[in-house]
Amino acid sequence: MKITDSDLYQSVPKAEDLWLSRLPSDEKIPEHTFSRRFERKMKRLIREQRRAPGTRKLMLAAKRIAAAMLIFTTLSFSVLMSVDAYREKFIETVTEVLYDLTHFSFFSTWNGNVKMGDIAFHYLPDGMVEIDRVYDQDNLSQTIYFEDTEGRQLHINLQMVTDKTAYDVIWDTELSDVTKTDISGNEAILVAKGEWSALMWLDDPFVLWAAGELPPAELTRIAEGISLSVK
Repeated sequence: MKITDSDLYQSVPKAEDLWLSRLPSDEKIPEHTFSRRFERKMKRLIREQRRAPGTRKLMLAAKRIAAAMLIFTTLSFSVLMSVDAYREKFIETVTEVLYDLTHFSFFSTWNGNVKMGDIAFHYLPDGMVEIDRVYDQDNLSQTIYFEDTEGRQLHINLQMVTDKTAYDVIWDTELSDVTKTDISGNEAILVAKGEWSALMWLDDPFVLWAAGELPPAELTRIAEGISLSVK
């Protein structure tokens, strides 16, 4: 007996009904325990979906670099605090590895009464242009967004750390290559995953980091071409 495609097509509903009838009832299906990583990501997704559509679209565009990478679950914030315990050098760094995250805390003894001055980028990839820049109210930090003609994005953050402020950065470094490198004589942390990479370094009194859809070598070249001043 020859079975044609038409015969198979007509038999699909009957086969589906038979398969469904043999499934156990809901009461007999054991409850699945999801991993901590899955639960965290679902909670984050739910929080994102609760935002208004326009807000979600804006945040997705602004944080695209953090979303797909290592990064990037990037949570960075500044907090006012006293740092009497850190008096040996300008910026003190505390690093904690928390499961698949790495937490960097920066403290400083510097108390100069200045603000961030001019920022110059002496190298950017062809077609990469600035699309947005966000300042804090005290001009102690800037976040600059770039995008090229192919849609690749670059995200650069500059934060001044003083004796009245501290700075924290949390990176998702799971399944990433983490190495140390040098940026203009300053030790830097380089994180790479697939087509994404991120770089963070100190240049007293600043903490700088850059992240984007760029290979590590090109991101390093961009970082080496950044110059900034105080005023």
